[in-house]
Amino acid sequence: MANPNFKEFLLSGAKAKTLSQPIGITAIGVYMPEKNISNAEFNIDIPAEVNFDQAFGIFNRRVGEGETPGTMATKAALDAVQRFNVDPATIDLVIATHASKNTERLCPPIASQVQTGIGAVNAGAFNVDCGYNGFLPSVFSAIAFIQAGIYNKVLVVAGETLMDNVNFCDFKALTIGDGAGAVILEKVEDGLGFQSFHHMSCEKEEAAGIKIKNGNPSYTATQSSVKAYQYVTPESLQRDVPFLQRFIPASIVESLEVLNLDVNGVDHYIFGQQFAGLTMSWIHNLGIDGARVFDTLKDYAAMKTASIPVNLFEAHKRGILKKGDVIALGDQGANWYISSAILRWSI
Repeated sequence: MANPNFKEFLLSGAKAKTLSQPIGITAIGVYMPEKNISNAEFNIDIPAEVNFDQAFGIFNRRVGEGETPGTMATKAALDAVQRFNVDPATIDLVIATHASKNTERLCPPIASQVQTGIGAVNAGAFNVDCGYNGFLPSVFSAIAFIQAGIYNKVLVVAGETLMDNVNFCDFKALTIGDGAGAVILEKVEDGLGFQSFHHMSCEKEEAAGIKIKNGNPSYTATQSSVKAYQYVTPESLQRDVPFLQRFIPASIVESLEVLNLDVNGVDHYIFGQQFAGLTMSWIHNLGIDGARVFDTLKDYAAMKTASIPVNLFEAHKRGILKKGDVIALGDQGANWYISSAILRWSI
């Protein structure tokens, strides 16, 4: 089967890249807060014309009360090293990413907090800031360091306390959830690990972001406050969604074609989950069987940078991912910044 043609939806001339060495995931962990909030618990009016359950497919989400992106990321990283018996002292580098903002700690980077918190005493640490699409660019950075022979073992971690950055006047707050996921990357067996990756971007004046706004600070609030809120202009949402329906398929096809693979050569698809309607459009535009797509939208909502590592963990934990399986990853965010990768599962 030939891949669908999305050339007109490529944002730039950036080409997909292949790896010269087998580098893959050798450990994975998560931290999901215990507190669960259902849609019914929100003090939000949903517009009459919106069938939220059907269009968004989200019914619950976790909330990290008293947590920050740094504390969540540290707990996910600890889960990875403990679950797979990794000595933190063997980690050479910690890369952290998050879209949610803790205004009491804008710097130093939370990567330093994670490094210290897990006892990675021989590691350097820095953040990658790429909005909602921070995980895959962080992985690409880790791969580059390992391929170059600079580092052997790199921890990549994403932690989100998005519920603290949501304006609960807006029903779109129902799409968000908190979570954290971590992976360790290093050289693996020949034929396994990441096979290719692609990313492309384009700046748009009005798009999703974290801004200082006035809004309701909690899901039960009736009084507004001024704080750092996630903000999506209506014009941005209406403009972006028709393009986003094709951007991720376009990037995934680029990552497949550099390997001479087509969409049916993939065992599992894992996207940076946003809402059910967008996922269904990706399935339709790629022309794939929806049974090959794994997500946790129903239970965890959109965790932004943490969505892909959490879903990889859940799919592995449930026995869905088998060693050698081909997995396609795709994500978007940070204005128009699109990423994809193809890997063969190495755990």
